[in-house]
Amino acid sequence: MTYFDTTLTNEIDIKFVPPGVFTAFNRDGESLRKGIEVASRLALGYGLSLGLSYTLLDATEETGEQEIRRPPHCGRVDVNYAFAGGKGNLNLAAAYNGEMKDIAFDAVTFSQVKVDLDEYWLVTAAASYKVLDGVELFGRVENLFDAKYEEVFGFETAGVAAYAGVRLTYGGEPARPTLK
Repeated sequence: MTYFDTTLTNEIDIKFVPPGVFTAFNRDGESLRKGIEVASRLALGYGLSLGLSYTLLDATEETGEQEIRRPPHCGRVDVNYAFAGGKGNLNLAAAYNGEMKDIAFDAVTFSQVKVDLDEYWLVTAAASYKVLDGVELFGRVENLFDAKYEEVFGFETAGVAAYAGVRLTYGGEPARPTLK
């Protein structure tokens, strides 16, 4: 478990400057972000493991309002199955993003209005298999159930998408950095 408590100063924002131009500026005041993160991975036996994570976030602007695009609740659960002596791997993961605030711009008055973005779940399925030393086949399907959601107000996100390929490695395990 991790507890965090940070203060952001000189946050970058944008404002409308007539006639029809937006410009960046540094805000006065402070934005506060505090919360907890909890994560765990449990070995269930027979190559199965269960991963869980959750974040509780309190992110407020200097006015005390919730910061935009900072969901108070998010989390993830995944089930992983390793087989064939570790050569094969199957994974199913579901990520949750809670309701959050964003800004909508009025096209006539150029004013800003706070709006709510709905919570959503994204499910991903993945598989891989090492056919030879240094050769691995992999595939994954993202947004498996074709969820309709917004991360930014007014911008659509990707629907269901599938990826596959071959991963080649040379020289054994990748080098790991050492601490000095």
